[in-house]
Amino acid sequence: MLKPEPSGASSPTQALKARVLSAPYAICIERARYYTRVYARMQGEHPALVAAHALSETLGNMTLYILPEERLAGNRSSKILGAVIPVERGEINLVLTAYLDSLLTRKQRPFSMDPDDRREFVEEILPFWRGRTVRDYKKRAWKAAGLLQRNLGMNPLAYAKLARAFGAKNLKKSLAPFFQGDAATILSMRDQVTLNNPNLVNNVFDVQGHLTLGIANLMDQGMEGVHERAKEYLKNTSDPESRAFYQAVMICCRA
Repeated sequence: MLKPEPSGASSPTQALKARVLSAPYAICIERARYYTRVYARMQGEHPALVAAHALSETLGNMTLYILPEERLAGNRSSKILGAVIPVERGEINLVLTAYLDSLLTRKQRPFSMDPDDRREFVEEILPFWRGRTVRDYKKRAWKAAGLLQRNLGMNPLAYAKLARAFGAKNLKKSLAPFFQGDAATILSMRDQVTLNNPNLVNNVFDVQGHLTLGIANLMDQGMEGVHERAKEYLKNTSDPESRAFYQAVMICCRA
């Protein structure tokens, strides 16, 4: 059981808060690096197995990150303020392709990025994922089904409705990134955003923090228990899809 921490300016929570609030913004490519390596190595294999091996590769190689003030330790990236890059989904790839330089050089709270990481990300990671992301597959599927529509939600009436809902100042701030750079970049960004998103409300670039999975089985049985259940199910099925899923569960539990 965790003991109540002492009150006062020196408490671990206050020290951790101060550390986080004073940390610089940073870009960490560790997850993108290891996911790219696995997806490149396992092209053509079952998606569940590829994703599971990508997770295993990441957890097996990422920087171990424990701050001295933490009582529940762990971080998803190698930076205090450095979110992971969900490179296989595709939305953030679009943003970083267009605006990486401005993120690194802007006047207010610029991001930092190791030069070697930047070269690897721009020259190796991003090129691999062109045409291979979930976004790319979705776009092709929508087009084949006749569902793809462009430039919805980018007309003056839509802007007026958004301005009334969120305030003109907030709307201008949220749209600013789409009007930076040269004309070609602006048109490309506008086109790409509307290509997969019927309106700006659906334009969410990273949903990793928007989902909470059911954890009842995990809390009740632990990783080992879930692993053993998947192992038992695997023994009793010959269905290829089910076998791939149970194998992926076991890989994730071991990771």
